[in-house]
Amino acid sequence: MTISAAVEQNGFTASGNITVSGTWEQYASDGSSSPTAYSYLHGANKTISGGGIYTNVWLHFKGSTTFSGIVNSGEIEKTYVGKVFSIADGITYKTNYFENQSTSNLVGSSIMEVSGDFLNSSTFNMNTSNVKFTGTSPQNITTGMATFYNVNIEGGGAKTLQDEMFLTGTATFTDGDLITASDKLLVFSSGSFSSGANDNSHVDGPCKKIGNTDFIFPLGDQGELRELGISAITDAWDGFISEAFKAKHVSVTNVGAPLTNVSELYYWDLDQSVGSNGAKVELFWDLSSEDGIDDCGDLTIAHYFVSPSLTEKWWEEPSTTVTGADCSASGSGSIKTDNVITQFSPFGFGSKSGGANPLPTELLIFKGTIQQQYNALEWVTASEINSDYFELQSAADVGTFETIAIVDAAGNSNTNITYNSNDYNYYENTYYRLKQVDFDGAYSYSNVVLLERARVELTPQMPGSGLSFYPNPTRSELNINFQAATDGRSLRSP
Repeated sequence: MTISAAVEQNGFTASGNITVSGTWEQYASDGSSSPTAYSYLHGANKTISGGGIYTNVWLHFKGSTTFSGIVNSGEIEKTYVGKVFSIADGITYKTNYFENQSTSNLVGSSIMEVSGDFLNSSTFNMNTSNVKFTGTSPQNITTGMATFYNVNIEGGGAKTLQDEMFLTGTATFTDGDLITASDKLLVFSSGSFSSGANDNSHVDGPCKKIGNTDFIFPLGDQGELRELGISAITDAWDGFISEAFKAKHVSVTNVGAPLTNVSELYYWDLDQSVGSNGAKVELFWDLSSEDGIDDCGDLTIAHYFVSPSLTEKWWEEPSTTVTGADCSASGSGSIKTDNVITQFSPFGFGSKSGGANPLPTELLIFKGTIQQQYNALEWVTASEINSDYFELQSAADVGTFETIAIVDAAGNSNTNITYNSNDYNYYENTYYRLKQVDFDGAYSYSNVVLLERARVELTPQMPGSGLSFYPNPTRSELNINFQAATDGRSLRSP
């Protein structure tokens, strides 16, 4: 059977090979473009070929079928028990729904693109091919415990696993999250890895890695990428499970020396599910200001576990920032433990001095605006624990901060609180920061805000004359500009 133009009928039955040389488009009997019946493909060893395209076609594969021509935009495909469905090497096959009840083979470098639900309940052989989940709307993925090679997460819609997905190649993240659960994991086998994870596309939920190759978990939560890496793994059968949380740990204030504070913004769970030899742990940040990181020298990894003295709290795991790490406001980087970790539990960013990262209070906003007579500063906290007061500090340069106001904090809170303070004695260019102090004396600093005040001019009501002075007000130096009158009058000070 050769199809060279649109098939204007409500489904048909074919028992031989089909050659598509034009566009195969199925119509309903009323002429609409929404078919109400399937085209059934019967018989053994059929081939659909020819290099044409098909669109708006509902197919049920009731016989063994091989696609060896490039086909696009199919609607609903379903295989039946005892039949074989194959996509030939180099072929791209697209559908908005795929249900496999038989045997499906993706050969060589073939590609299957699915924009709707994927349901496998039988044998699905990927070999070294690629399945792309491209839906712009939510997709459900039931793997039937099949092993996948390369997988792409695209289209923007969330993709939710209904069971475990085993991966032996690469998971490429472009747009849209892959949502997992403790019994519906994305499992990376030895030698597999992820690529391209970002704020808009990552694993939202737990993820598992098997094997002794170094690995970075493509984790995130609430629209933010938060990766965790493991390395120095010795056993090829070791297994690790990790998950990222954009939240504060329930015991965030329970810290042991030399730690002074632990991030309340994010933490990671990492457990070894198979084996006991452990791994080095690496935590990543992609925007220092979002993680409360401002001092690479003070930054360390905090680890919540029971110490040899049987005390359960956050302890330091001696760590070193990886070469190239940037702790400035827009910086990114990572920090890795110096030693292999064999006891697993929550991990997070920690600080040893109390005067640097990360903030013990979750600071959402710190900003300033220039008013005519003062600089207005505002900050908003999302949560506070043991918070005593804020010192608002200013400087003409970033090395000479002094306290200009003290504002009482809420103490403990889990709701947004807005604070304000005005500076009437500013510099022409003024740097501001917050020092947040706890009841126990621990403290940390916010990011720095710079306000650059434009020159303020006051002009007397005298034609042809002018007087300007700046900055206004001033702390030390006053600049005065004077323009003589042009009508013979003089301008005098009182």
